[in-house]
Amino acid sequence: MLRGITSIACSSYAINCGSRTQLSCLIIRFGQQSSVASSKLFCRTFFSRKVNPEGKAVFITGCDTGFGNAAAEQLHDYGFHVYSGCLVPELNGGRQLQKLEKKGRMKVLQCDVTKWKEIRACSQYITDDLSKNNLELWAVMTNAGVATFSEFEWDMINVNCMGTVRVVKAFLPLLRESQGRLLIMSSLGGRYAIPGFTVYSMTKYAQIGLADGLRRELNKFGIQVSTIEPGAYRSTELANNKALIRTIDRHWRALPHSIQNAYSEKYFSALQVHVPKVAALGSNKLEEPIRSIMKAFTSPRAKARYLAGSLATRLRAIFLPIFPSS
Repeated sequence: MLRGITSIACSSYAINCGSRTQLSCLIIRFGQQSSVASSKLFCRTFFSRKVNPEGKAVFITGCDTGFGNAAAEQLHDYGFHVYSGCLVPELNGGRQLQKLEKKGRMKVLQCDVTKWKEIRACSQYITDDLSKNNLELWAVMTNAGVATFSEFEWDMINVNCMGTVRVVKAFLPLLRESQGRLLIMSSLGGRYAIPGFTVYSMTKYAQIGLADGLRRELNKFGIQVSTIEPGAYRSTELANNKALIRTIDRHWRALPHSIQNAYSEKYFSALQVHVPKVAALGSNKLEEPIRSIMKAFTSPRAKARYLAGSLATRLRAIFLPIFPSS
């Protein structure tokens, strides 16, 4: 039918124009339009497909609050079996997730990413449970992290950086088996650093570097590696001003007197006033990063990088790294 329509159109055009060149142009134009239409149809069909969660499990660290807690709930609702790692399972979001255990497909696990013993215990439990329920570990998201304002000497490395490495090392054997995917929760702070966030940014740069390297190294095993890079959100630990001040105060009191004297009490007092103001600039639209997380888990082919935030946030991610360094 299509061939007949094409022949009629071409013959009519040739009679009217009497030009082989113009006839050739019409055929090419017709072919291009058909090709564009087919490409659009293919893209709509392919990119609208989602991963079937049946028989698939995921493990997420840092599910006590924020992104991890919300992602665990949504992935459970989507149909995945979810292992939620919590620092304190009996409190906050951990207790909320425990209520979903009665419905099945949800298990809350004790997981302090600074402790090898707890990470190995999680890995062993999940390995046994996967075998018992005939499941595969589809994805691991290293989400546990600490975000607070502090000067260079104040330490977050053990959680954000080394915690990620520990979890990756513990769960790589299961991901190799399933040819699953690894998602590393980084930040736009891993693309540019601001004063007072130096250590935090350093750990996030490290996570991005780890992901970039693993993406190439693990490709031979069929493992996809992505980073989730949200901007600042008030729904995370930065939202709680009192907790934020307590954390800063704890870090300050733990410093040697020589470092405290270098910065001075006056500086510390000013920092306590300044930090809540900066934290208040964060977005409260938690659905933005959660949407990116869900895409990373459910898209047939995961992207290397998921930016999560407003248009202004994404523009900062593009242009700030190339602005003059001074």
